[in-house]
Amino acid sequence: MGDLVTVFEELNYPVYERHPINDWVSTLASDTGVVFRPKPIPVGLVPAVIGMGAKDAVAVLENIGLKVHLQGVGRVVSQSQQAGSAVRKGSTIFIRLG
Repeated sequence: MGDLVTVFEELNYPVYERHPINDWVSTLASDTGVVFRPKPIPVGLVPAVIGMGAKDAVAVLENIGLKVHLQGVGRVVSQSQQAGSAVRKGSTIFIRLG
């Protein structure tokens, strides 16, 4: 998280942290700065990775014990295991990018 703040500060772009910051965040840019919003990863449940880039989605999913199969390029547009379902460690999740 500190790296993101450093980058924006080096660009003279104000950072507004309106929420406690977790390991994963989404950003919202405005004319006056950037806001970091927490992107919680639920313990024991499959997270929603739709909208994430491929690298971030793979990191999150592998860190909770899933094997990841990618198809396509770009951002995640669908995932085979429903967000919020129980994680079955070692199982494969298919994510489609587009």
